[in-house]
Amino acid sequence: MGQLAKHYIDHGQLVPNGVTIQMIFKRLRQEEIRRKGFILDGFPRTIRQAESLTEELANEEIHLNGVISLETDEDIVVQRLSGRLGCTKCGEIYHSTNHPPHREGLCDRCNGPLFVREDDNPETIRQRLHVFSEQTAPVLDYYEGLGVLLRIKSEGSPRAVNEEVLRRLVP
Repeated sequence: MGQLAKHYIDHGQLVPNGVTIQMIFKRLRQEEIRRKGFILDGFPRTIRQAESLTEELANEEIHLNGVISLETDEDIVVQRLSGRLGCTKCGEIYHSTNHPPHREGLCDRCNGPLFVREDDNPETIRQRLHVFSEQTAPVLDYYEGLGVLLRIKSEGSPRAVNEEVLRRLVP
């Protein structure tokens, strides 16, 4: 399932509902999730996924505390994502501007070569944002209607955004 999902992501497309829903629900049914809770990043992306999630959470008697929408300007999103670098050996993440490695092209931790993900080129990012505006934005209306949507400006530092998320999500 993961390889199939990767194919869609690498081409700037949304993973089909059936594939995504199966992967998410398998994890939500695990006992650890029931004890500790969970955060879903990038799911749901369609109304159908949101409705399926609402049904599954109700069936499992799991309460949804909130849905966070991190909102920022498209150009900032493109700059942030297109600058990501990952280590091929240990998975460490860098950013060409905000968190560059000490030596260009090499990981500080393991000295492995760094790479840019296929889906992190500006054209693919803009395509993903276009798909988001067409297919995913209605999900925000859905959760706003349920009274659980938290809109958070995310143009600040990661630390500031994290603090705002925690402040809004955990009273």
